[in-house]
Amino acid sequence: MVPHLKKPMLTIYGTNRCNLTCMYCMRDSVCEKDSEGREIDAAAIKNILAAAKEEGYERVKFSSEWGEPLIRRDIEELVFHAKKLSYMDISLSTNGTLLKGRAESLRKAGLHRLCVSLDTLKPRLFKKITGQDVFADTMAGIDEAVAAFGPAIKVNMVVVNGVNNPEIKGMLRWTTRKGIVLQMIEVVGKEQKKAGMFFDLDPTVSSLSRKSLLVAKDKVEKITTIIGADFKVQMRQSRKWPELFYRNERMVIHPDGEIGFWLRQHTKLYAITKGRADRNSISSQIQKAMSLKMSPSETRYLRQYGNRKCVS
Repeated sequence: MVPHLKKPMLTIYGTNRCNLTCMYCMRDSVCEKDSEGREIDAAAIKNILAAAKEEGYERVKFSSEWGEPLIRRDIEELVFHAKKLSYMDISLSTNGTLLKGRAESLRKAGLHRLCVSLDTLKPRLFKKITGQDVFADTMAGIDEAVAAFGPAIKVNMVVVNGVNNPEIKGMLRWTTRKGIVLQMIEVVGKEQKKAGMFFDLDPTVSSLSRKSLLVAKDKVEKITTIIGADFKVQMRQSRKWPELFYRNERMVIHPDGEIGFWLRQHTKLYAITKGRADRNSISSQIQKAMSLKMSPSETRYLRQYGNRKCVS
């Protein structure tokens, strides 16, 4: 078992490619259409899944943070492999534009949970935010996903000041009718904040909390969950617990095969990116990356003094 890792999760950023150009995205280059050949291949990801499971990881997430996972034609195959390895929790995040016609196949492959990005219910505003006119496809995909997964769906709404913040109440009503969870997310990134995109969710948290039956705060995941008589909503406010980010020691695999822990020095998996790695060599690389992970004393230092110490 991985030492002092309370929630062992493997996060896989399987692609650099994306079919949207969202206004708040922190990526320097979003649409890398020619990067397919440089991405970590399915065989390497399967080996990583197996090695990570042996090291005590029980949860895996195919994340859309670096690119859209459904652009990969083998994503169902990878989900099914995670299922065969008996991962306790298999999740995927997506912008939803390619979900139509695939929700049921993802469920059959073994996906447990699905998180879909949707920042507005207005087609024109959707195009303004994302740069693409694919609102109808996204909504059709969400409908199929609700039919396939039911309440195991979460809708992510990045709240952008002066753009979609007036839609918060409408979005909450819509997700409530659908029987799914709404997660509102504050804009992060210095450039985005300089551009005036940041919208403070504190007043929304206070307002909804007054109507709630339960308010729970997960300081590791940086999420406040508010449950009312007829609604469930989550707020992700990374700025609220910045020091606790250092405690979230997930292992991440980047599109080029890089492995590491958040806020920690990364180790390059050269053999993986060249497609010649077997499970044993990957396990040794994972163990090497784990040895570079922050110790509890380093974590305490960072919480007290901030990121002023070079951790090597």
